[in-house]
Amino acid sequence: MKTSIVSALSNVAAKVKNSLNGGWHGKTYAGDALKQRRMMLTLIRPTLWSSLISLCLPAYLQAEEITYLEKTPQKRLYQRQIASHSIEVGANAYEATLGLYMNLSDKPIPVVEGKSEIGFYRDLLFSSLNPRHLIISGSVYPVPLLGVALRKNHNIYDAFDFGRFNLIQSVTAGYEAPFALSAFVGNVVDYSPDKASHSINRGFMGYQFSAGKQHIKRNELIDDTWYQFEWHIKGGVKASDELLAWNLRPGVQWHSNPDIADVGYLALRRNRIDFNAPILSWLLNAGFEFKYQFEQKTFKPVSYELKLDKKFPLKKFGIALSLGFGIIHTTDRKYQGSLTDTEGDTILAIRPFIEF
Repeated sequence: MKTSIVSALSNVAAKVKNSLNGGWHGKTYAGDALKQRRMMLTLIRPTLWSSLISLCLPAYLQAEEITYLEKTPQKRLYQRQIASHSIEVGANAYEATLGLYMNLSDKPIPVVEGKSEIGFYRDLLFSSLNPRHLIISGSVYPVPLLGVALRKNHNIYDAFDFGRFNLIQSVTAGYEAPFALSAFVGNVVDYSPDKASHSINRGFMGYQFSAGKQHIKRNELIDDTWYQFEWHIKGGVKASDELLAWNLRPGVQWHSNPDIADVGYLALRRNRIDFNAPILSWLLNAGFEFKYQFEQKTFKPVSYELKLDKKFPLKKFGIALSLGFGIIHTTDRKYQGSLTDTEGDTILAIRPFIEF
């Protein structure tokens, strides 16, 4: 294993050197141009490796508090209560969010204790019949945006090419927009699973409308204004030795760009860590994410996305190492016209991270 990693890194370095010496696209350089590119090699090596490390180390940091705003659990960086409303800021490597929580009634957020996983889902389902909360939020996606920036520098981006596989693309895959604005209306439930709970745990169920500009396709920005409407059931429960997070989102999405298909979709994610369970347990220390997109008019498949990750809890240190892999397969119905996919229709997704 060690030999293969060293070999892979050597191949990357060799490709970068070849690129900067003028051999990447069959071009040759001489004189001052050659000297300048060799000088760039010396300057760019540290940047190249630091970029790789920043992407592949803790890219998914979970915290003691689970906020609504994110697709993935975030660290709550700031919270301020204003009357019955609150402002919250959350972030992880993939997402940064700012949200305003507004209570539409005079009742506080209900607290549910001692429930099983099925009990959490059941309580959310029944509580959604009478919406009492409105959440206005904005999200930005740092790692996908970094992938867009690196794609603009072909020498760096192409250095991570391994045939049809690109490491930067794999680490940043799965996000189709650089940012989003959202409005959620529904209900919020606070969970305290046991007396050892040391965090604010929440569940959400309701409806969300989102919108944004620009679309990301293989780390490139495409002009597009998109709108999305979905039903949400999501949340997270964290106790002293256990973490459970879930997210179910059926919805529809429309695009102003005629070359991008309007789709319906079903997205499902579950993530669980149990520090008392066997380290190799796939049920109690694992996560998965699935998303299926289909054409709105014909219901024919547009894309499939499946990611699986294995958790390796280290109770002594209070963290869990995790490594996830997935496949994102896009059919020829996703893009038309100038966006027709000529680079292949399957992407390998990689998610290495540390969870706290």
